[in-house]
Amino acid sequence: MDNLREESGSIAVHELWETFNVSDTGDTALFPDDVVPEMRGDLSCLEQLVSGLANRVFAALSLSLGFRKTFFEEIHTHLLSGGKGSPSKICSLYYPAITDKDLQPGLTRCGEHSDYGTITFLFQEKELFPHQM
Repeated sequence: MDNLREESGSIAVHELWETFNVSDTGDTALFPDDVVPEMRGDLSCLEQLVSGLANRVFAALSLSLGFRKTFFEEIHTHLLSGGKGSPSKICSLYYPAITDKDLQPGLTRCGEHSDYGTITFLFQEKELFPHQM
């Protein structure tokens, strides 16, 4: 476990998960099409669904704060446009199965963190897509 120690001697935290982040779903976006051919279409579909949901939440937030209905929607244009506009992304997370022997000091599923941005939606894959990605 020496490789899990910081220079200070404290145990470092290593997270046991994998991610594929998408900040652009356009035709030139990089996807592992040769390995997971359905991923591009699935995440593009998810983008459309979540964009609609986000705009409904933005409208509710705007009105509840006394702003015009489109206030937040107007400042969140170009979602998932590869950095051209509002910085946003879809993070596809995978948590591989672990056993008791995998649970060692310094290992965690997902460490403490703060999400960035205005809102975060969490979905479980099986709720959205009938097949495995």
